[in-house]
Amino acid sequence: MIIKTVSVESKVLLPIICEWKGNLSSPGMLLVGRRGQIMYWSPFGGALLPALNKHGVAPNENFNLCIAGVPGSGKSVFMQELMLSVLGVGGKVFVLDYGRSFKRTCLILGGRYIEFDMKNPVSINPFSEVPEDDSAKSIEARSDFLSNFPSILATMAAPQYGTSDLQEQMLQINLTLTLLSIIYSICSSNFCFCIYICFLIVLKFVKSSSPKFSNIITFNSGGKLSQDI
Repeated sequence: MIIKTVSVESKVLLPIICEWKGNLSSPGMLLVGRRGQIMYWSPFGGALLPALNKHGVAPNENFNLCIAGVPGSGKSVFMQELMLSVLGVGGKVFVLDYGRSFKRTCLILGGRYIEFDMKNPVSINPFSEVPEDDSAKSIEARSDFLSNFPSILATMAAPQYGTSDLQEQMLQINLTLTLLSIIYSICSSNFCFCIYICFLIVLKFVKSSSPKFSNIITFNSGGKLSQDI
């Protein structure tokens, strides 16, 4: 059969070059291209199922994704479809749901939906991920935790109006004392090392929050302690 048509339509009728079929070694969401080509898409690439990566392609290490759209355009529905595709290949999904868009889907799939309110009190231990060994990286991680976590506590305590200088000092003091008690329980077998680490934390706190007492550090300006601080 011979069809007379314009030249711009010939490439559609003669698909010599097809659309991208997606990453076949990493099945994800089943989408349809503008020309009707079925394709797989997943932001995780071959990292989600490395056993299917037969061509030795390096997995994607950047899994960030931004979905933008006007209200009601289907952003949450798209994310739920992406969630189902991850669960379908045995992955795990954790969602921070603002607006309860995922609540019904979570309950239908047998997931656990955790709400933070006075009727459903949930206790989260912020110290559970603080490293407990005495390596240099762990000491640095504990110091970073002590420096950054007070701002998170302040936001949780006063999300609308913020905290005053006095309240920030109180949060910092209580956090420091709690961390010191944890370190003491971990390092109690090595008393000298425990005192050394606790003294470092106290001096870091004093240096950052109380300028009147920061001069204590200058008393050891030429020693090992000042180099660590």
